[in-house]
Amino acid sequence: MASDQGVGNGDERGGRRLSGVDSFFLGVEAPSMPMHVGLALVLEPGGQSAAGLAADIGRRLSTVPDLRATLAGVPLGLQRPRLAPHGEVDVSAHVRTCRLPPPGGTGELEALVAAEMARPLDRRRPLWEVVVVDGLSGGRVAVVAKVHHALVDGMAGIETMAALFGPTASAGHPDDGTHPEDGTHPEDGTHPEDGVGGTGDDGPPNGHRNGPSCLTAELARLAETACGLPDQAGNVVRAMVRSMRSARDLSRANRDVAGELPPSPFRAPRTSLNGAVSSQRSVALGELPMAEVARVRRAYGGTVNDVLLTAVAGGLRSLFEARGEAPEASVVAMVPVSVRSTPEGPDEGYTLGNQLSAVLVSLPTGVEDPVARLRLVREEEAVAKRQHRVMGEDLLGVLAEAFVPAVTAPLARLATDLRAFDHLPPFANLVVSNVPGPTDGLSVGEARVVSAYPLGPVAHGIGVNVTVLSYGETLFVGVVGCRELAPDVARLTAGIRADLGRLVAAAELRQRPVPWWHRDLVAGA
Repeated sequence: MASDQGVGNGDERGGRRLSGVDSFFLGVEAPSMPMHVGLALVLEPGGQSAAGLAADIGRRLSTVPDLRATLAGVPLGLQRPRLAPHGEVDVSAHVRTCRLPPPGGTGELEALVAAEMARPLDRRRPLWEVVVVDGLSGGRVAVVAKVHHALVDGMAGIETMAALFGPTASAGHPDDGTHPEDGTHPEDGTHPEDGVGGTGDDGPPNGHRNGPSCLTAELARLAETACGLPDQAGNVVRAMVRSMRSARDLSRANRDVAGELPPSPFRAPRTSLNGAVSSQRSVALGELPMAEVARVRRAYGGTVNDVLLTAVAGGLRSLFEARGEAPEASVVAMVPVSVRSTPEGPDEGYTLGNQLSAVLVSLPTGVEDPVARLRLVREEEAVAKRQHRVMGEDLLGVLAEAFVPAVTAPLARLATDLRAFDHLPPFANLVVSNVPGPTDGLSVGEARVVSAYPLGPVAHGIGVNVTVLSYGETLFVGVVGCRELAPDVARLTAGIRADLGRLVAAAELRQRPVPWWHRDLVAGA
């Protein structure tokens, strides 16, 4: 990945430049396809009021540098944008409170989260928002946060969450010199309307566009763009060479693969979940006990991800059957893979931005027996990971560096206007992410976090995103769908839970002790 991807790695004056993958998430964004990730936290009853929690979150969010930065685009979108430091942040424009309608149950919370996931972030402000929600049953409070995918991937999002809500989170960050030591920020008095930009070239963050200083800044940006064009041309050449080399290596490796090869991009079967997405979202929230997943692993081997993908395939079977559709023999899941290096020490800190790749895995939805399906998923995922290593973990980043907003944004707008993904084969049928959660307990103000539901974006051609986050003794599931293609994501969540139950029942039967009077028969079998 690009070396300028991390916080503080850009030049001091201009802020860090987004990586190719970061910039890609900005370039493909459209009003019907907002590209932010989210997190819905449910707090234990008691603690502060919603207004007090909102104030506390505003102070803590200001400790993450990228959440105080705005996009500084490049003329004509010929380079990737920078995150320009923005010392004064109007917290009231980012953190607000609301109340759920009665009875304040899971359905009402899911509807609110769906509305938040459908509403794009305003690119003229730092790219995050938080809603503190009261009115939940039992006196609970929820916190719904969303951050643009250009700033965080799954692991960076969890690191950010741990920094903000973990036991060592502090209200101030005096070391960076961009805000007062008490962590508060004077309001700048601006309240821009919501909107989505195209290339990130939306002018200075504070809206002051006149005067000699603005002209000087524009000339500097033009000069920087001109000087960067040779480097961008080099990125294109490197991407072409790397693609050909990876294709050659993959062709050689595939000769040694026994059985079926992993799926290729745009070769997934078309299902009712695939097509151009609308601007509305549906959301379902669920939980899976970690102990049950561990029991299945002990009985049949494999990884947590193998068990989750098997249960997702079973959930898809249930969804298709409820729709009256014959399930495909297999569908294709795009599974993000983190290529983030582990910090060498506790003082190293963490890096925002996207450091990820992805593999395509076949999910055998045509197989009814969950144990047989699990064995197939283990084999499919193992082959997909081997191919991923052959192609190189940094291939996605190298390819993304070749594209600039001037290319991705117009193509994305054209595909959206033409509803091209109603006719093109799907790149994949759905996205399934498994993100390791924080090891320490989280809290917002004085209230402990009891539930943490992750939320991912949907994209044209891929109408469902399933994200799983481990927290405590539970795997929390957040399913986001395009309401036009997948209004019934609750059926998918319920089907995942039911299929895990079937796997657990089979594991218990397998591990049940054999009575002494049957041991000779078993030994002789």
